[in-house]
Amino acid sequence: PSDSTTTEHPPVVQLTETAATLEDLFWLFYPFERRTRAIGSVDEFLEVLKAAHKYKMAVCLANLSDDMERLIPQQPLRVYAVAYTLQDADVARRAAECLLDNPNFHFPSTLPREVEALPVSATHILHVFRQRCIAAVSTPFDQHKWSKYRLHEEGVKEIPRTRNFDVGKVHTYTWINCPGKGLRKYDAN
Repeated sequence: PSDSTTTEHPPVVQLTETAATLEDLFWLFYPFERRTRAIGSVDEFLEVLKAAHKYKMAVCLANLSDDMERLIPQQPLRVYAVAYTLQDADVARRAAECLLDNPNFHFPSTLPREVEALPVSATHILHVFRQRCIAAVSTPFDQHKWSKYRLHEEGVKEIPRTRNFDVGKVHTYTWINCPGKGLRKYDAN
């Protein structure tokens, strides 16, 4: 029986997520062209991730990898921590590669909360990765096989005079061209 004095309205459900978070979430499983607005920060990404877990939307979780990868240049340490937690090895590796540019990555002015939650083994993996990369780059330099003008019995007896190069000065760094990464400064110290 219906009461003539009340009108029926569809039920209203209050959600804790913002409209932007829900829009990002819905675009992750929409079967057509991806959205035009990309997730713009790690914080936005984490909100969408939290909503995907809350509503048990596994397909959305699988589709978040691209968004996470786009955030690497902005905050590689936070993305590494999130990727490690989500067991996304590809994104974690790309974030670790981005961290190679910052020798003090493990001493941020404020430690991101995602990094605080990581096990020690996760940061250990980063350090081992960094050491292997340094060894791979520095080994040829340490052996002096790269130098055309090395000073020993097989080398040239006289170093040619070159402009803007002080032969007597000890140079502590070398510029290295890494494929896909461009020039990088390698500090021998």
